[in-house]
Parts: sequence; C-alpha cells; structure tokens
Amino acid sequence: MGGLPDRRPRRSDQCCEDRMTEPDREIPSELDGKAEIDFEALSSAIKTHGPLRLAKPGLPYIVTIDIQTCMCGDGACQNKLVPIWRTHGVFTMHWLLSQEEVEEYPCLDDLLDAAIGANIIDSRGERLIIEMQADQEFNAEYHDVPRLTCICASCAAAVGQPTLSMQMLLSQLSRLLAERDYAIEEADQSFGDEAAEFTSQVFDFGFAAGRIYSEMSVKQSIEADALEGLKSLETKKKRSKAAGDRSAQDRQARRTQILEGMENLVALNPALVRIKSLDVAKIAADDAAKDSPKLWRQGKGQIEEYLGEIRRGEAGEDLKLRLKAIFPDKPPRKAH
Repeated sequence: MGGLPDRRPRRSDQCCEDRMTEPDREIPSELDGKAEIDFEALSSAIKTHGPLRLAKPGLPYIVTIDIQTCMCGDGACQNKLVPIWRTHGVFTMHWLLSQEEVEEYPCLDDLLDAAIGANIIDSRGERLIIEMQADQEFNAEYHDVPRLTCICASCAAAVGQPTLSMQMLLSQLSRLLAERDYAIEEADQSFGDEAAEFTSQVFDFGFAAGRIYSEMSVKQSIEADALEGLKSLETKKKRSKAAGDRSAQDRQARRTQILEGMENLVALNPALVRIKSLDVAKIAADDAAKDSPKLWRQGKGQIEEYLGEIRRGEAGEDLKLRLKAIFPDKPPRKAH
C-alpha cells in the first residue's frame, strides 16, 4: 500500500499517511499499515491531523477514514463511529462502521483493500445521509415522510424544480426504507414460504432504494457540472458546424474565382486553350489571391484539387458546364 504522493521524505516502509486539512500541508503518518489496528493510536492521529487518507500506487481510488462520536442524541453515548469514503473523481461510496467492526480487520492494509474493492457490505452511511436529508427537507423521520400526492408544473413553480425533484426522490426513498423495515419485521416473525417471500421483498426494497439513492447522489454531486458539460459540448458542436459551413463557403468562393479568372484569361487570349487547363487555373488563382488575399490565406496549394472538383461537378453543375465551354473534355483515344 502506498500513500498519496507528497513532497516530504518518508521511511521506506511507510504505507499510509495522515493529511492535514490545509491543502499544501501533508505529513506522513506514523501508523503501520501492516500491523494490527490500534484504534486508540488511529483515533489520536485523526484527532491531531484530521482524517486519514490512504491510496495504492497505480490505482485511482482515495480512501478516507474518520472517527466521530455517535450522534444518536444520547449525551451519555460515547460510542465511536468510523465513516469511510472511497473517492474516484466525482464518485464517492460511503460506509459507516463501528469501532468493533474496524478492529475485526487484521490491519489497515486489509481495510484499505476492502474499501477499494467495495467489499464492505454496509448501508448505514447512506441510510444516515437519507435520514438527515429527510429531517432537513420534511422535518420528519423517514418512516413519517409524507408521500407526494401532486407533481405538476404548479408544484414545480412553487418550490422550484430542483427542490421538487429532490423531494420526490426523498419521498420515494423514505417509503422504500419504511416498507423494507416492515418486511424485515414480518420475515423475523414468519416461517417457510411466507418468510422467504418477505426476505425477497427486503432485497427488492433495498435494491430499489439503492437505485434511487444513486440518482439522488448524481443530482447532488455531479448533475449540475454534467449539464454544464453537455451545454459546453453542444456549443462546441455548433461552433464546429459554423466553422465547417464557413469553410465550405470559402472553398466554393475560391473555386468560383478560379473559373471566373480562367474565363477572363481565355477571353483576353484565346490561344490559352492550347495549354493545359491546370496551368491556366494556376494563373487565375494567383490573380484571385492578389484581389482577395484574406480568402486565399488557405487553398493556394489545392488548385489541381479545386479544378478536379469543378470538372466532376462537385462544385456545382453551372461551374462544370462553364469549364467545359472553354476546355472541353478530350475525346477518348482510339485503339490501334
């Protein structure tokens, strides 16, 4: 295991590092990632330096470990909770473990591996977030959150579309968690097929809640940036199209100027039809570049290509016929 890179020297066996909360101050941790977890030492390091941040060389994940006192509201409760986050770019997974559950891991290396591999089976972190947001939004515990009975344009206008969207998701989540709790209670009190049915419902409710929680997390964390990104891509696409349209217009203007110049040259000196049409086209292009230097900042090396496009009709049937009028197609040679 390797810590995130820092600018300070470290011991060769250093594998974890505590991080100060200030962005430019990083200090190596004295914790040994391969030793048995000493919860008191871990708690002291986090209290002194802030959450512990762990990583492995070559992997994109950052695992953050914090230790907090239980927030159950009971002043006598001094139980320790261990929030753990696994971050990769804008995506984050949350877990909430107890001191005893952390100490079940042989060492910090194993805990890091479990977090990186998402092998910590625990939903308390997400449930705590849901409960806190339900309390903030509806001032109620999740099993008392009201179901939204009306979702219309007037509702969206009254509270704002983002708020209504979040209320919808929280209402759905709260209902699913409440139904999951009921299914768990019924499964505990049932037997046989009935117990199996309630157990299946527990999974279904939990899985459905997980999908909605993912949508809520996306809305809260990356949706605004994603929409800005899509808007930027659309703007870029429109600019590219506009640039392409302008480029096509300029190309057609250069081909038109070449043909007009060829017509003028032949009109002044009909004997020019005896030389190659490409040579006449190059003279016409040189004259056009003098008259329209901005237009001819590009394309001076493509005269033969422009002439071929005119001859094949790719520049329009009108230019093709006009070229034929001064330089008719040569008849095919007869076989001997």
